[in-house]
Amino acid sequence: MGFPPASEERVTAMEERIGRRMPPSYREFLKVTDGWRHAGGFVWLLAGTEQVRWHEDEMGLAEIFEEYLDEDAGPEERVEADIWRRGLQLDVESDATSVLMDPEDVDERGEWAVYTWASWRGAPPERHANFRVFMRAMYREFRSLRTGRGEG
Repeated sequence: MGFPPASEERVTAMEERIGRRMPPSYREFLKVTDGWRHAGGFVWLLAGTEQVRWHEDEMGLAEIFEEYLDEDAGPEERVEADIWRRGLQLDVESDATSVLMDPEDVDERGEWAVYTWASWRGAPPERHANFRVFMRAMYREFRSLRTGRGEG
């Protein structure tokens, strides 16, 4: 379901294009496979070095999420709106499912949180601690859908 690995040169070129060094687990992923097919049941193509890009709120979702915020909303409440402006988009083809890495939600190891959101689920974006945790969750989702067992 993957692709040939990305060379260090391709990863570095992507980082220069994006303007940021990628988190360790995403860099490790790219060196194994430069993108992925079927990340979970609803993302049909996950970005490799050529497809990854800044989301820049291209769908106007930040304003929609902001409508539900109180005037005194703090940073934790604002994440659901702000992720659309600052997130790195990893979904290339999907069933109306967005996958964004947040360069401002970083842990002590330099890992960026990953957020997934699907309009048809009627739930807020789901946070994954890092890319590795996200991929493990997508593997479980993929397997549960293929075997006919519910997630859990």
